[in-house]
Amino acid sequence: MEAALNKIVGLDAVKDTLRSLRNRLVVGRKRAAFGIRDDLARAFIIVGSDGAAFEDVAKALCGLLKDLGVVGRDNLVVAKRHDVVKGSTQATQQACEGLLSKVQRGGLLLVRDAGSLAHGGDGGRHGTEAGWKF
Repeated sequence: MEAALNKIVGLDAVKDTLRSLRNRLVVGRKRAAFGIRDDLARAFIIVGSDGAAFEDVAKALCGLLKDLGVVGRDNLVVAKRHDVVKGSTQATQQACEGLLSKVQRGGLLLVRDAGSLAHGGDGGRHGTEAGWKF
């Protein structure tokens, strides 16, 4: 993981968060060996301005989760609004299900500009539906 983090310029707070997550997952595994349940959310939100190295951070997160056995594969699927929002509710749901199926057996789905799903633009209602589907 450190090699992946070293490739990211700046974003020290993000790097510290990923290191903290790694430590929590390691401790959680040790606690589980003693029958202590340590539930951790399996959904993550990466926010920031354009150019904030979203994909690099997501790759580092995916590698971390794979190395710790949280996900089965080091598989990052990147989608944009046009990959998700379609012309009808059914088509939007099918697109979302198709993307989710790509990471069902392990990996992460990164939806670029996911915040735009909830805001008007092209296919505003369908974007909101996609957000709820995820």
